[in-house]
Amino acid sequence: MNYSTTAKILSFFAAVVMAKQNVGSPLQCWIPAEYKKTWEQYIESYCFVENTYYVNASLSTFPNDPFSRKEYQLKYYQWTPYIFLLSAFIAYAPKLVFKFLNSFSNLVVSDIIQFAYSKNRQNVKAKKASDNLDAKALSTLIVTKFTEHNPSKIKFGKTLTITYFLMKVLELVSVIANLGLLMYFVDASSPFWGATLIKDLYKGNDWRTNGFFPRVTFCDLKTRDIGQHRPHTIQCVLMLNMFIEKMYIFLWAWFLICAIFTVINLIFWAIRVFNGNRQRTLINDALQQSGLKTEEVEDIDRFIRDSLSNDGIVILRLIDSNLGYINMAEICRQLYENFTAKKTE
Repeated sequence: MNYSTTAKILSFFAAVVMAKQNVGSPLQCWIPAEYKKTWEQYIESYCFVENTYYVNASLSTFPNDPFSRKEYQLKYYQWTPYIFLLSAFIAYAPKLVFKFLNSFSNLVVSDIIQFAYSKNRQNVKAKKASDNLDAKALSTLIVTKFTEHNPSKIKFGKTLTITYFLMKVLELVSVIANLGLLMYFVDASSPFWGATLIKDLYKGNDWRTNGFFPRVTFCDLKTRDIGQHRPHTIQCVLMLNMFIEKMYIFLWAWFLICAIFTVINLIFWAIRVFNGNRQRTLINDALQQSGLKTEEVEDIDRFIRDSLSNDGIVILRLIDSNLGYINMAEICRQLYENFTAKKTE
């Protein structure tokens, strides 16, 4: 939910805003009558490139000092597409880190999932009656990956587990980073600025009172005539903010929901992988589902400890999530039979 969907949403928003900036008119300014059309285009381009500023109606006087006006500058609107693209990269970064670290392990999850997926497609094309994939072939692949010795790669019994949970922690960090990025560029004083803004909009208090995403801003510039510099304060309509406001509110709510679900998912997976009772229940139920009689608790514990370890549990959980419980049960049976066969040799 976080890295894939979020990156697509942010990329779409970036494309929309960038199109508006380059194809349409992101802002329009009121120009003194003595300036011609070419001056109007120049001034609007200048005000868009340079930061405009917004003076809240609550101020009793308009700030005269040019340096004090910089405190009211809007520092986000011309950078919005690049902010969205940066946020998309931050959202997808945990997945890239996981792929990079997992490439050093013999047990590459993507290989196993891809192998199973291709087997499923072959079964569909062959119109096989059974929906189950070739569990024996897939379990052989997993066993090979578990037992294969390759000194050029790092291999630990818990490497996959550590890498997988690191990715989930990084997902939470990326969501918090994106929330902080939004908060910085809108110059909000609270991480719950989105809720405040939604509440204000519901009450009818728009940008004129709360100062968020103002539609009317000001721009200071100097024009050079013969022998003199003429300062101007230009009033501009920042139409782009009407769209950016809705995007930022949506992203704030989306990141907040992602943060909540990421925390819940992290806790949920930690219980499923590390809790001993959950491990035994997974293996015992899977073996019964695949047709084996109920095994002794000691045998199941030995299978988990000596063969699967945490990495094996993670693999079975991922196969369950991606390929279905029945396929996972068949693979678990094959792994268990391989383990018991070696034990009796």
